[in-house]
Amino acid sequence: MSYLPAELKENLKSLSLSLDTLGTNLNPVFEFDSLSDLNSQLSIEDSLKLNAALAYTLHSLYYVMLKTQGKDVSEHPLKQEIERIKEYVGKVQEALTEKQQPTVRIDKPLASKLILGHIEEKARVLKGSTPLPQVGHLTWKNQLDKLLKK
Repeated sequence: MSYLPAELKENLKSLSLSLDTLGTNLNPVFEFDSLSDLNSQLSIEDSLKLNAALAYTLHSLYYVMLKTQGKDVSEHPLKQEIERIKEYVGKVQEALTEKQQPTVRIDKPLASKLILGHIEEKARVLKGSTPLPQVGHLTWKNQLDKLLKK
């Protein structure tokens, strides 16, 4: 006979399954001697994700442990630390999504205005000093022949 209410039994069963799943998911992490060994084999992005996830997981497990011991966690500093980690996780996700999106945007009207202005300025400088070549790929040869015949 069990003295536990059915709802509590279900909650404990769910907690046990969640902890088993967590242990299975953390097994690859435990294969390394230290976290720095694991981080050295990961890309920067994966290392950021892993460290944020581990920090959140460990603090959450400690929070659950305190709750199961009947401690009042409403004013516990751990709650603030979990909120800080959540903000950090958000910043990591934001930084990783920003990396995938282009950060440089070209203002096409302004760029064309600047280019046309530069071309017009160069044309004014060349206008008085050097004749512009005529259209066609052999016009320079015709001009050279005319100069040599004179």
